[in-house]
Amino acid sequence: MFSVFRRRGALPTEIHDPLRLPVREREALAAWIFVDGEEPAPVELVELSVAGATVKVSFAFDPNLGIDDIGTLRIESAAGTWSIETAVQVHEHVRDGEAAFRYGVDFIGEGDLFAQLESAAGRWFNRRRHPRARPELD
Repeated sequence: MFSVFRRRGALPTEIHDPLRLPVREREALAAWIFVDGEEPAPVELVELSVAGATVKVSFAFDPNLGIDDIGTLRIESAAGTWSIETAVQVHEHVRDGEAAFRYGVDFIGEGDLFAQLESAAGRWFNRRRHPRARPELD
């Protein structure tokens, strides 16, 4: 039945890479991106997986990384109970609104990252390389 007052479901979150999960509890994690010898720039984690991440950084703190540039991403819990620091390579750099840039980064040296995931940080990362197969309904 048609109703003007019908509730609509929540809109799906925009996911750029189907293997990267959106970070819903942003206040639970703190992150910085930097190049050796420079001050770390605070970033907001948008998506996160074992392969890489998408981060948002304001214009005021932009480290001015270009495509294929190498940097370091540091992620830690807001409580300070664990932290991860790993090398990243930029694969995407786009403007995000009026005051920020969005960087898509791939993790370099996954062995180093896996060694650090044994802490409580492991629950934040999607460890799948491929999406799950969906069975046919018939």
